[in-house]
Amino acid sequence: MSYNNPIPHTTAGVIRLACSLLFALFCFTYLFCLQGDLLAEAQHVFSNGVTTYYRGTGAVIITIALIAVQRGVARITRLEGRFYALTFFPSMLILAMLTSMTRETIADFTFGGWYWACPLLLALYALVVWGLHHYSDQHIVDGDYTMSRYLWPNFLTLFVMIVLCGACHKAGDVFMYELRAERYLLKEQYASAADVGRESLPTSCRLNNLRCYALVRQGQLAEHLFDYPQPYGSEGLIDLTDTCSRLHRFNAKDICGYLGALPNSLVSTPEQYFMIMLKMDSLPDRQAVADYYLCGLLLDKKMHEFRRALPRFYDCHTASDIVELPRAYKEALILDHAFNGSHPVAFPDTVVGERYKEYCALADELTDSTTRSNNLHREFGTTLWWHLGLKQ
Repeated sequence: MSYNNPIPHTTAGVIRLACSLLFALFCFTYLFCLQGDLLAEAQHVFSNGVTTYYRGTGAVIITIALIAVQRGVARITRLEGRFYALTFFPSMLILAMLTSMTRETIADFTFGGWYWACPLLLALYALVVWGLHHYSDQHIVDGDYTMSRYLWPNFLTLFVMIVLCGACHKAGDVFMYELRAERYLLKEQYASAADVGRESLPTSCRLNNLRCYALVRQGQLAEHLFDYPQPYGSEGLIDLTDTCSRLHRFNAKDICGYLGALPNSLVSTPEQYFMIMLKMDSLPDRQAVADYYLCGLLLDKKMHEFRRALPRFYDCHTASDIVELPRAYKEALILDHAFNGSHPVAFPDTVVGERYKEYCALADELTDSTTRSNNLHREFGTTLWWHLGLKQ
């Protein structure tokens, strides 16, 4: 496509405008949508919790600052024509440094390998700029104003730098899940926090703490407890050692504060903490503490203690009472029926009863242990029976 106004200055202006708009669009989107939580965590740690990072405002300010850096680089390097996009390299380098932080580098307040990589890359960049000035025709040729001749090389250069910038992101998915769930909890968006990473198998103790707290605030802990992998036992509900406010914007102190009291140094396990809490006369949310305690028993596979404790907090003497119980408790009670010789179909909740019969049938049908484990996980991975390892 030819440009109708063959003025070199105007052609150069179009190139500058197009590249700047693409860079600004990428920079703001990348910072706001993908890296906002990471930068918020870094600012919280680096400032010892004194200042707060806001995703929208921060993305705008950083984008403007990086464009200002690019303007300065463009004036110094005087690159134009097909190579104008190279003036964005220092800004991309700064953006890559900001968004390449990990849990470890944030906690240690360090930039890792960037201490030597950044000067080296800038030196190589200066060498490339020098080479272009001396050995390449970088200017817009008089009389040749075909826009594609100049735009596509710049777009391709920007695309390569964008890919390399994204490749520098090293924070793992689980860490990013933690930061997103933390942000939702701080905004009291509990449904969104509980939904973070729901379809992902990798997890962490802290991520489970945050999601379980979000479920508690909705009164859904025992209903959706096993929607997530639970490899940490009762510590997946609350890690009493996670009390460092410098490293986390939301931690066990906030959870304990909601439940009613902080544990002292003699309390070493979640079960011990919940039992002490239940002896208190007044609690802001006794039902939440009770659910934490009962679910902790299930996660620690203490089925006998669970069967003894459940009637203290829930009516379960009649069929209608059992039908109204949360899913995890019903799945636990049907095991009591089965192990005591009762046929599962006699369980008052026919849906859970049929599910348990299907679980047992599938487990008995498959003889290969690997195939059986994979199929049971695919069909029943969100049940207490899978968590207990029944017939696996």
